[in-house]
Amino acid sequence: MTGTDADTRVVRTLTIGSKVCLLVAIPFLVAAAYFYFTPIVVELDNTGLFTCGSRFDPPTDAYDLSRCAGVQSLYGTRSGASLALGLLIAAVGVGLFGFGTRTDERADTARDD
Repeated sequence: MTGTDADTRVVRTLTIGSKVCLLVAIPFLVAAAYFYFTPIVVELDNTGLFTCGSRFDPPTDAYDLSRCAGVQSLYGTRSGASLALGLLIAAVGVGLFGFGTRTDERADTARDD
């Protein structure tokens, strides 16, 4: 039964350009997670270090909110921009370079002799 469609299959793989774009996007996605999850520590008026929580777990006290509002929004912007840039690089790279296709022959599972 050689030469039929059942004997072949089409394999789709990423091209080298797509793989490179995905590798370039990874640091931006890691940076987005870093800016979102790590605690923010700032120095206020040379009085010492002050912990402002993180974007994932922001402070709930009114005093903490008044001291950390600007820093929280800055880290939120950094996180969002890094996430958007990472996803944009990955999507545009795969969109531009696409997938490669090749036709392979299937391995014989049962031979009729």
